[in-house]
This record gives sequence, C-alpha cells and structure tokens, in this order.
Amino acid sequence: MASLGLLPSKSYLFSLDQLRSGLPELERQMKLADPVEEQMRSPFQREVAKLYQRVILYDRIKASVNIEDSPDFLAEVLRLQQMLPAWAAALRSKQAGQPFNEEDVKMANAFLARFQSMSEFSDLLAIPPASDDAGADAWQKAGDSLAASFAQGNINPGVMAYAGLGHAWRLKQPQDFNEIVRRFTAQLARRFGPQLQKCRAEAAFNHAQPFSSSMVLYVLAFLLAVLSWLRWPDALQRSAFWLLVVAFLIATAGILMRMWLEGRPPVTNLYSSALFVGWVAVALCLVLEKIYRNAIGVVAGGMIGFCTLIIAHHLSLTGDTMEMMRAVLDSNFWLTTTCSPSSLAMAPHSWPGSSRSFTSSAAC
Repeated sequence: MASLGLLPSKSYLFSLDQLRSGLPELERQMKLADPVEEQMRSPFQREVAKLYQRVILYDRIKASVNIEDSPDFLAEVLRLQQMLPAWAAALRSKQAGQPFNEEDVKMANAFLARFQSMSEFSDLLAIPPASDDAGADAWQKAGDSLAASFAQGNINPGVMAYAGLGHAWRLKQPQDFNEIVRRFTAQLARRFGPQLQKCRAEAAFNHAQPFSSSMVLYVLAFLLAVLSWLRWPDALQRSAFWLLVVAFLIATAGILMRMWLEGRPPVTNLYSSALFVGWVAVALCLVLEKIYRNAIGVVAGGMIGFCTLIIAHHLSLTGDTMEMMRAVLDSNFWLTTTCSPSSLAMAPHSWPGSSRSFTSSAAC
C-alpha cells in the first residue's frame, strides 16, 4: 500500500547527497517548466517544480545557522569574538571621521558582507532575544544577529550555540553535541519554558504518528467486518467494532493534540478539515453500528476513516499542516463557522491549488 501511495513510507525520502549528482539536470528541467503555467504543466513538470522548491528550501534552512562556504563556522565566530572590540572601534572611528586602522575596517566589512549574505539567503529566525528586555517575538536570523554584534559589542550566545553544534557534528562528537544542546535548552527554558514544553509535545506527537496508526486500524476493522459476513459473525463483528473504536480514539487524541498545539479550533485548513470530516463520519458510523450490529457501520466507518486520512496525508505533503486560512475576521469563532464541514460541503468546486486563498463561499 505504501508503494501505491496509500500509506506513508520513508522509502521516498532522500538526502541531498543522493540527489546531488542530478541537481544540474533538475535545474535544467525547472528552466523548461518555469515558463509553463502551473495548470498547464505535465505531471512530470509539477513534480520537478515540487522537488526543486524543496531543494531550495533545504538550502535556505541549512544556511540559516551556518555560512555555506565556511570550513569551520565556529572558528569564524570565535575570531569575530576575539577581534570584535578592535573592529567595532575602527568602524566607529571611520564613521566619525577620525583616524582608524584600515586593516581592521577591511576585515570588519568582509565579515559584515558574509553575515548580510547569510541573512539574505535564509528565512529562519533561529536566534533568541539576547536580553530579557527585548520582546518574546524579537527572534533574529543568525546573519542579522552577527551583523548587529558590531553595534552591541558582543555575540548572541544563541549564535555560539549553533556554531558549536555544527562543529561537534562535523567532528562526530556526540557527547559535546548533547552537552551544548543541554546548556542551550537550559538557557532557553529560563524565558521560554512553556514554548519548549510545546516543542517537546509536538516532537512526541510527530514521532507517535497517531493518524498513521488510525489508518492501519481502520483498514483492519474494515477487513474483519467484511469477513464477518462470511464466517464467525459474532466474534469478528465484535472485534471489528472495537478495532474501529480504538482507531477513532487514537484519531480523537491526535485532533485534540493538534488543537492544543495550534491554540485553534479543530478545522483551520484543508488538512484539518479532512481529519475532522472523517472523525465526524466515523463517530456516526459507530453510533449506527451500536444500534444495528450488522457490521455495515464498521465497514462504512473503516472505509471513510481510511479514505479521509489518506486525503489528509496527501494534503500534508503540500505543507498544509499548520498554516491558517485567511478569514475576513481574525477570530477563532469565524474560522470555526466558515470552515465547518457543512460549509465545506456546500462550497462550489472552485478550490485553488493552495489552501491560502479560497474563492468558494465557505471561506474568504
């Protein structure tokens, strides 16, 4: 089923090193596909564009806490820390029209240029605020933080932590790597304790993969229910019913966990709408099965639960897992009412490819 795309599979994940030999060809194919409108592209061109975007995203994330062409980013940061007083003083003297050391100004400008290039190429705000006086949202790009160190007179400890992590990883020093993680986490916990708790919970949630587990159980419940019409009806129907209950409870826990992580209603985007619609349908099937006890409710519930989770899985591949839909009024109540299953069912079939901007009557 994984080979058919019906279940998630790790066999379709590749490292950049595995793709590196084909990157020139990927770029050539992207140049051919780029002039073609997205709706007119062939399936091959759409997949080329998707892969190309992911490679670019990987490169941007990689450059967020490290300079691409630096053989040892930690050594550069330590050099900056050592020379920062002299370089900052030379820059201030030049700006004030006073005598200055030309070599110091030259080196400072060279480092500033590298940091600015690093900032322009990255999107990740990975560096926490340097002081408690700064707002909780005042996170910076690593390049911006390093460039600002000339004015501040010191380097943000977060930059040092990431540089140290990269150094320990390159030298394959797991003990040093883990120690840096422990100290950096302890430093962040003093101010961002609740956020770190949510991060740990989200990591555990992603590792548990409750919806994938529910998907497998839905299939098993469906098969047992169908077999119950052929042999051992009582035992198989009872087993199928309780398997469906377990799958439903696991999916419920997953939906509740997503709500807590997002701080939003259960339906906020296409991915969550697929989860919620399937959850409601399976709940109704359980009620029907409890009343009639003929395995039809289990068969319908297993099929609907599996299909809606498959749809949600494929929606998640587009990055539509956590981003909110843009509503006219930015409130949880509006999101709940405009994105309810009934609203989605009545909307005309004119959904754009992206969940960011709906043109139907269900959302704005």
